Amino acid sequence: MDVRSDNFGFLAQYDAQLVRHAALAERYFAEDPSTSLIKLRQFSELLAQQVAARTARLPDADEKAVDVLRRLSADWIISRDVADLFHQLRIAGNRAVHDGAGGHRADAGHLVSSVRPGEMGNGPYLRHG
Repeated sequence: MDVRSDNFGFLAQYDAQLVRHAALAERYFAEDPSTSLIKLRQFSELLAQQVAARTARLPDADEKAVDVLRRLSADWIISRDVADLFHQLRIAGNRAVHDGAGGHRADAGHLVSSVRPGEMGNGPYLRHG
């Protein structure tokens, strides 16, 4: 399935899967907010893993996403604001998976806020490596 995103397409040069997760989040927003949140969680986790790998902080195979985010923040690789956005996406995605939580208002906020960490991917973290 070919997926494209006007908002996240710039990430295609680094990883097509990042674009795929984000584009599917956009696609499912109107008809299935829970699935949209799950895709946003997958997007943020993959982006954090890529940043960690490209800054020589490759996570262990069994390392939890929350631990990767804490390490990136503690090592000043990502700002506290960006780390908070990643955590919000992770928590919202977890709620969507386990509780079926999600709604258009909350999902819209997460979709818009995920652009900021996505823009981080357009910086030096994904360019070098």
